[in-house]
Formats: sequence, C-alpha cells, structure tokens
Amino acid sequence: MSPFSVTYRNRVYHDQGKLQTALNKNRADSERVEVLANVFPGFLFAVAAFVSWTTMMRFVKEERTNIGTLKALGYSNGAIAIKFLLYSTSAAILGVILGASFGLHVPTRSHHQGLFSPFYARYRL
Repeated sequence: MSPFSVTYRNRVYHDQGKLQTALNKNRADSERVEVLANVFPGFLFAVAAFVSWTTMMRFVKEERTNIGTLKALGYSNGAIAIKFLLYSTSAAILGVILGASFGLHVPTRSHHQGLFSPFYARYRL
C-alpha cells in the first residue's frame, strides 16, 4: 500500500478523489434516509387518524338507535357525547400503551442484534 492510500470501510482507496466520491455518496444516502425518516411517521399518523375517524363514524352510525333511546330517556347531548369520548379515549390509551411497549422493546432488540452482530462476533468469549 502506498503512503497516499486510505482505508475506508475495508476498502483501500489509492486516489483521494475516489474516497471523496465514496464519502459524498454516503452523505447523499444518509440525507435520503433522513428525509424518509421525517416523512414516514407523518404519513403513518395520517393513516392511523383516518382509520380511527372511520371507526368512530361507523360506531356512531351503529349506535343511533341507542342514542335515540338515551335521548328519549332524558339524557343530554353532553352525556351521550361523553360515552363516545370515553370509548375513543380508552381505545387510544390502550393503543398507546401497547404500541409503545411493543415498539420500544421488540424491534429494538432484534434490530440491534442484526445490525451490530458483525462488530461483536469477533469478541465473544
């Protein structure tokens, strides 16, 4: 290896221009991943909000007979609305708890093992 060669990611670059090209390509790839990381959660949130809205609209439509019965018994609009708010809030809280616990523990461990196993493979005892 000549004194002007550089090793980067187990490749030897004898030309600084090729190394700079590789680094620029790596930077461009990471910028694309960053854009996806910023857009993808918003898209998933919009889909989840649409599914939740559709589910609640269907639930209200199915409960119209019960709403009419409750109104005939003298319940106010606010009391009836609280029933639906409690239903949607309980579903949201349960979804947050299950999603956060699953999202933080299960994929993180498997991705960590898959991504970093080449670094630990040489040092196992």
